[in-house]
Amino acid sequence: MKNLKYVVGILCIGAIIASCGDNSNKGTNELKNTVEAVNDAKKVINDATSIQESEEELRKKIPLTKDQYRTWLPENLLDLSLTSTRLDIGQGNGICSATYGKGNRRIQVMIIDGAGERGPGNVSTYRMAVNMELNMENENSYTKSSEIAGIKVKEGYNKTADIYSLMMFYGERFAVDIKTHEIEHEQLEQMVEELNLEELSSL
Repeated sequence: MKNLKYVVGILCIGAIIASCGDNSNKGTNELKNTVEAVNDAKKVINDATSIQESEEELRKKIPLTKDQYRTWLPENLLDLSLTSTRLDIGQGNGICSATYGKGNRRIQVMIIDGAGERGPGNVSTYRMAVNMELNMENENSYTKSSEIAGIKVKEGYNKTADIYSLMMFYGERFAVDIKTHEIEHEQLEQMVEELNLEELSSL
């Protein structure tokens, strides 16, 4: 029954990713993209036991506090200053959101803590997405499996809006979601390094 949860999750991710393409390329192209998105579903299902064991360990951990997030959160990313933060802690949630900006350039970061009773469910989509191999592209955007600063990521780019999006599952605990505006691709590695996820994982 638990394995069914992962099957459904994988199919949902595939459908969502497929729907992000150019609206004019619906129908056959969307079906093709969805099939490509779930090609590695069998591997993910086979790893379900390991995932469930990891989730049990996460439930035993104590989620990070607001003070711990504030201690870790960088004041700057690249040359952009921290402009706003939001900490949603409690009632089974452990989410830290931060925005960095200067002019039109912007970086938005969201961290979801997988610790605690509800934590594993909060990060499961990221865990599955990162473990699926994916490579899709059309004239307006792409989504692919990649590696940045030694971390597995699901990397997307909207060419029209000049927005990069990165999804990560770090340290078998933290879901990391990053969106950038008017940031060069060559800067993504430096940005991830400056985020210092290793320090976050050690708290």
